[in-house]
Amino acid sequence: LALFQHDNPVRVVALSKSGRLAFSAAQHQRVVVWDSQTGATLQQLSKRNTGITSARFSDDEKLLLLGYVNRRVELWNVDQGRLIDSWDAKARNPWHTTGAAILAVGFKSNRQFYALAGDGRLVELIPG
Repeated sequence: LALFQHDNPVRVVALSKSGRLAFSAAQHQRVVVWDSQTGATLQQLSKRNTGITSARFSDDEKLLLLGYVNRRVELWNVDQGRLIDSWDAKARNPWHTTGAAILAVGFKSNRQFYALAGDGRLVELIPG
């Protein structure tokens, strides 16, 4: 596994099922998909990490789900480095509208996704 270059602390890392792809997001730095063997940047998804808390590749390595501290979930096309869809998970507690961060994201299938929020809420996300 190649080492990836970040100057700030890395907050989130994910490996694809085959181990071919790696994802990393460092504090206040770029968000990148890497070739895990060579360390080459394959896609830069964002110039600055703005609160990513979780990441997961689909089994076919074509999609990447990202969860955020603000309860946002994004679905990315890995090959194109393009945002496909995004959702805002609703807070369980109506008195605390910001809710809790997305702690984990995952794939039920290539077209159905889920996210686990810190308030214990499991959210199923279905693209429109």
